[in-house]
Amino acid sequence: MKILVTGGSGFIGSYLVNELLARGNEVAVIDLKSLENPMFPENTRATYFEGDICDASLVNQLVYDVDQVYHLASSVGVVKIMSNPIDGAVSTIIGGLNVLKACRKFKKRILITSTSEIYGKSMGGKLKEDADRVLGQTQYFRWSYSESKALLENTAYALSSGESSYDFVIARLFNTVGAGQLSEHGMVIPRFVQAALKDETLLVFGDGKQTRTFCDVRDVVRALVELMNCGEIRNDVFNVGSNTEISIHDLALKVIQLSKSYSKIKTVPYSEAYPPGYEDMTHRLPDISKIHAVINWKRSYNLDETIQSVIEHERSRLN
Repeated sequence: MKILVTGGSGFIGSYLVNELLARGNEVAVIDLKSLENPMFPENTRATYFEGDICDASLVNQLVYDVDQVYHLASSVGVVKIMSNPIDGAVSTIIGGLNVLKACRKFKKRILITSTSEIYGKSMGGKLKEDADRVLGQTQYFRWSYSESKALLENTAYALSSGESSYDFVIARLFNTVGAGQLSEHGMVIPRFVQAALKDETLLVFGDGKQTRTFCDVRDVVRALVELMNCGEIRNDVFNVGSNTEISIHDLALKVIQLSKSYSKIKTVPYSEAYPPGYEDMTHRLPDISKIHAVINWKRSYNLDETIQSVIEHERSRLN
C-alpha cells in the first residue's frame, strides 16, 4: 500500500516508517525536519516532504495520493510543551484538523496517536479508555497538551458522522521508550542513561516515589500497525503501553545497575526542574485489556531489555 506518516522523522515515527517499509509498503513522510535519525539509514527509501501539517494544501495533496495515514506529528515532552504551549497547541489542533478533514474528504483510514496525558490527574487504579478526565487549572500550561489532544480526539469523532464518514482508530500511548529517543525534552530514560554512562549524578525530579510504566517503541509500533489493519476496528480508541509500574527512583537504580555505573541519585524539587505551573501525578497505569482482547497485543520486550537497548545505543554514540 501507499502510506503517509505525519511526524515520520521523529522517534516513534522513524521506527514506524522502518516497519512499514519492511512490510513492503510505499511510504511518504511529512515532517518539519528531514530524516536525521541514524537508527534507520534505510528509511531514505521513503519519500520525505519537509513541511508543516498546518499547510492544508500540502496535506490534501499528500493524503489524496495514499491508502492509509498514520498521524503522529505533534510537540512532545513536558519541558517543550510548558516552554512553548501555543506552538504545541496550534500544531496539534490546526494541523490535526487539516489531516482529519483530508482523510474524511478522500475517505482514507487514519490512525491517530494520542497520549496518556488525556487522563490528566485521574488516578483511580488502571485507566480504562472510558475513564473520566481530571485536569488542573487552565493557567497551568502543564495541561495544554492534554487539552489539545482531547480536542483532536473529539474532532475525529465529530467528523465521522453523516455521509462524509471515514474510518479512524485512536492509540493513546503511555511513555514509549527505546534506542534513539532524545533526552532534550525531558525524556527520563535516555536522560538517566546518558548520565549513568558518564558516572554523573542522576537527577530524579520530585521525591522519586511517583510511578510510571514504560513500553518499548518496537512493541508500540507493532500495536499501531495491527490496530490500523484490523478490519473489526472502526472509530474506536485503545490504550497502548505497559501495565508494569516502577517508581522513578527505582528506575534510576535500575539504569545504574544495568549500565554498571558509579553514579549517585539526587532528588530535585519540581519547582527547580520545571517552569511555574507544573503539576505531577503519583501514578499513571493503563488498562490494556481492550487492545489485548481485540488484536491479542501484548509486549515482547521487558523494561530491562528496553533499557539495555538504550544503553547500547548511547554507548555507541560515546565511542
